[in-house]
Amino acid sequence: MASALGESGPELTAHGKPVPHNWRVLVTFVWIGQAFSILTSFAANYAIVWWLTESTGSATLLTFMTAMMYLPMAVLGPFAGTIVDRFSRRAVMMGADLATAAFALVMALLVIAGHLSVALIVIMMLARSVFQSFHSPAMQALMPCLVPDRHLVRISSLGQGIQSIANIAGPALGILLYTTFGLQAALLLDVGGALIACGCLLFVHVADDGHMATAQRTSVLAEMRDGVRAVRSVRGLAPAFLWILAGYLFFAPMASLFPLMTYNHFGGDGFQASLVEAVWGIGAFVGTLLLAAWGGGRRLMLLVIVSMAGLGAFTLVEGLLPPSAFVAFVILMAPEAVVAALYYTPLMALIQRLIEPQLLGRVMALYMAGSSIVAPIALLISGPLADAWGVAAWFAVCGAGMLIVGIAMWLTPSVRGLDALAQRRADELAAAQAQPAGATRDERPATAD
Repeated sequence: MASALGESGPELTAHGKPVPHNWRVLVTFVWIGQAFSILTSFAANYAIVWWLTESTGSATLLTFMTAMMYLPMAVLGPFAGTIVDRFSRRAVMMGADLATAAFALVMALLVIAGHLSVALIVIMMLARSVFQSFHSPAMQALMPCLVPDRHLVRISSLGQGIQSIANIAGPALGILLYTTFGLQAALLLDVGGALIACGCLLFVHVADDGHMATAQRTSVLAEMRDGVRAVRSVRGLAPAFLWILAGYLFFAPMASLFPLMTYNHFGGDGFQASLVEAVWGIGAFVGTLLLAAWGGGRRLMLLVIVSMAGLGAFTLVEGLLPPSAFVAFVILMAPEAVVAALYYTPLMALIQRLIEPQLLGRVMALYMAGSSIVAPIALLISGPLADAWGVAAWFAVCGAGMLIVGIAMWLTPSVRGLDALAQRRADELAAAQAQPAGATRDERPATAD
């Protein structure tokens, strides 16, 4: 890759700044730690979900617990965004990882002591999700400061690829630990994963990851308003956010009801449910490889729109399957997961390219807060309806909703126009990169400790 630079100057980030000369090393350390953390979290979460599924069999309870986990981001999201933009993104991530490890350890010790209850699990998961409210926007804001713009989608897809692998291995690992050693084993594994992630970040020093200098800081409310203005200043981004949140009204409950679809509609057990998750993970991994090799092309918003409509179509068909069609359900998981893999990373890359780095944490947190406001509403409505109508019927409703949202996004000209805005920005960066090296080296790049 270094040879590709030739004499045209340094590689630039999505914000026109020189990338660290050893950015591959930095990214490797970050993603190794995240890989352990994501895998162990998937295993622990699946063990918890299956304990609730076996203990209650209630869609209402499962969706209520999921809704509770979204509340911290909904309430704290805008505030968390200002913290992310004020301080080192690496420090925020490390603090969140350490806190997550502490809460997982407390939860494991309480389980060992025999105090396991639904209320305890809800409280502890709610506490853990508070710290995830800070970790997620920090991670999304950090990556574009480390990676050349032309590789942003490919490198960002690493996270999606890790999540895909975790989807394959996590549920199987979680159910194995749960059935063999108990829930506490999965929780203790999660402690180890969070500590490894934090340890890997110790080896990464980012000289300037976009946080505000003290002189630039104003009140928290003023900085929140800056984030809103940043979204509104990009024509088409605000309506795109609104349509995506509308789609999330249908996607959030569908994603949380996979175990009950297997358990209640198809009459499956824990290992069949983990098979569904594994097939989804395989499909998502294939989609991630496709995205990494392809790079997403020039029309990322179009890719998001097509993916939203495709998710709706697959989910609608799954909801119409009879109870005897579990094999068809599993088969449909793979192509649906491929489509899902082409949705999130291009959306994040588009936002990262269109928003200035000093505002990126707030904008990412606003997007995540919006999702976290919509998701509990959708989940609290969908749980009782899934219990009353049947989980399969609710799958069909969710699929139809996502399909309609995808079509509506395509019919909104300003949303489609985001691709043209991003392309103009990319052309400007390419022109800047063609300048002599001395013209752009105005900041010291990040280094590894």
